[in-house]
Amino acid sequence: MKVHHQLFAFILLIIPVLSMGQSVDDAKKWYLEGDFTQAKPVFEAEYRVNPNNAQLNLWLGVISLAESDYQKAQQYLEFASLKNIQESYLQLGQLYTKMYRFADAEKEFTRYEKANRRNKQALALLNP
Repeated sequence: MKVHHQLFAFILLIIPVLSMGQSVDDAKKWYLEGDFTQAKPVFEAEYRVNPNNAQLNLWLGVISLAESDYQKAQQYLEFASLKNIQESYLQLGQLYTKMYRFADAEKEFTRYEKANRRNKQALALLNP
């Protein structure tokens, strides 16, 4: 009987871990679809567990930028930039433009351009 209780407890502990992975995958899908409202709480929960994840910082930075929360966006995007996440350069450039920090924006756009010099699709994002 004791073995059954231990097995049941183990199953109860492992189910949230498995569902959390699915939730992050769902959040990635929602993020790519532009559904930031659904993606944000999942990313925030994951961020509390893993604040040094550069990709999570990028995603939360983009969402914060879309919500016009520039202070949070700057925090997340600068961290992602330090970890050399190339998309963060473009997002930081856009953020700095909205903050009227044009010299900083130009530096980030130049970094993005250099990092993607052979990617025509990525470079097209600089000249919409």
